[in-house]
Amino acid sequence: MAQDRIARTAQPRREVPGIDPAVARLSEMLVAVLSELTVTRERLDTVERLIEQNGLFKQTEIESFQPSPEAETARTGIRKRQIQRAMRPLLDDTERDVKNAKAAKS
Repeated sequence: MAQDRIARTAQPRREVPGIDPAVARLSEMLVAVLSELTVTRERLDTVERLIEQNGLFKQTEIESFQPSPEAETARTGIRKRQIQRAMRPLLDDTERDVKNAKAAKS
C-alpha cells in the first residue's frame, strides 16, 4: 500500500544551515499534508474514472450525497487522524520544550 511508504512524521533529508527551526517544521508539515493530499487525489481520480466507465451514477448524485451518522463518525475520525499527523512536528517540538523547561527547573 502506498501509505506504508510514507514516513509517520516527515523528516528533511538533511538540515539546511541557517534555516529557522520553525520554518523547517512548517516545511515538514507541508510535505506531510501534500503527501496525504496527493495519495487521496490519485485514489479519487481512480474512483471517478471507474464510476464514469461503468455508468454507476451521475455527478449530481455525488454532489447531493448526505452521509449516514455512521459514515459521518468515520469521516470525523479520518479528519482527526489527518490533522494529528500534519500537526505532529509542532506537537513534538512542544513536548520537547516542556520536557526541557521541567529539566531546567530541577
